[in-house]
Amino acid sequence: MAEFLKLNKGGFLNLSKNENTLEHIRVAVGWNVSNGFFNYDLDLIAQLVHSNGKIETISFANKTGTGINLDKDNLTGAGNDDDDENINIYFNKLKETINKINIFVNIYAAKFKFGQNFSKVKNSYVRIINENEKREICRFEMSKDEGKHTSIKAGTFEKKGNEWIFTAVGEYGNLNLTDIEKGKGI
Repeated sequence: MAEFLKLNKGGFLNLSKNENTLEHIRVAVGWNVSNGFFNYDLDLIAQLVHSNGKIETISFANKTGTGINLDKDNLTGAGNDDDDENINIYFNKLKETINKINIFVNIYAAKFKFGQNFSKVKNSYVRIINENEKREICRFEMSKDEGKHTSIKAGTFEKKGNEWIFTAVGEYGNLNLTDIEKGKGI
């Protein structure tokens, strides 16, 4: 099994310096199914921030952008033992004006499902895979949240010159997709 970096909140990785090929990165989220009345639907969301302040999002509502796409929308976390949702980022195909990509995970319609929150989600993680080399680069374990939040800003890719830096953020909140589309959480 290949070695990877386990990132904690605030940990960072310079992808451009540490990766031989930085063309295709896959961001994956996985979780285990809840035993509650409603299944937990975690959504992986990429918030693309342009140099002029414009915001784009990639999510179940808009799966494809230039150089980036969401592969599927898993509604329950069931069906496999691996990744449940994936966002593919092709750095060499992204719009030149994109200088930041925030990665969020939120619980879809949590407030309407009898108060779903991350304190009840098991074995959840976000990981980054170098698809050119089929190698996991780093993993961020989303711990049980005692504050009973419904979203987490898992990490940020930020372009500095010609380099991309990934930082594990681990900031819990109660953002929904509309909030993220409006630029909250930047």
